[in-house]
Amino acid sequence: MKLEKYLQAIEECPDKAIVIENGQVVHRLTAEFGIEHDWPIFLNSDLKKIIKFLEKLEYEIKKYNGKKIGVDDGMLLSSESKDLEIVISKKIEPYATASAKMYKGDASNLERIFYQKQMRDYNLRIQLYQNGIPFYERKIAEAVIEIGRHASSDNIPLCFPKSVGLKNPKNYSQIVWYPDELDDKIQELIRGSNQKC
Repeated sequence: MKLEKYLQAIEECPDKAIVIENGQVVHRLTAEFGIEHDWPIFLNSDLKKIIKFLEKLEYEIKKYNGKKIGVDDGMLLSSESKDLEIVISKKIEPYATASAKMYKGDASNLERIFYQKQMRDYNLRIQLYQNGIPFYERKIAEAVIEIGRHASSDNIPLCFPKSVGLKNPKNYSQIVWYPDELDDKIQELIRGSNQKC
């Protein structure tokens, strides 16, 4: 899915809970757009530039006894005003489902391609965490919008690997890839894969 289309959709998505097929009650942002706690963003950029951008958005590098808290070759940032924590790391970990399937050997060809592309083409991972507030999905969506628009304005390649909603978890066409030319190539690959099934 194109980045701006996704950002606009999550911006306009109402804050309400819905019941999905398995009877689970979730926020509509989770059901339709995959927005939830521990949400990853993959980027191909410079760590210091991204940290500087996040600091402009009122995120601060967390410190313990006056020392920065490092995590997985990266940093832990938080924002009291946004009720969120962010881990930014140089360690790319493709989303758990793809990793587990690759490990067990039962990933589809498409999942294998996505996994390899994520490992090869991105050098930074941002994880968004909520701080236990009600309707935290909206707070995470707001951070996704800010980071996504920054990536677009600075032409930073990105992927939202968990942008597929829980209502339709196999809808790989909803995974966000930026720049748009990359998304076009991925959508073509998905259409070709669907025709072979």
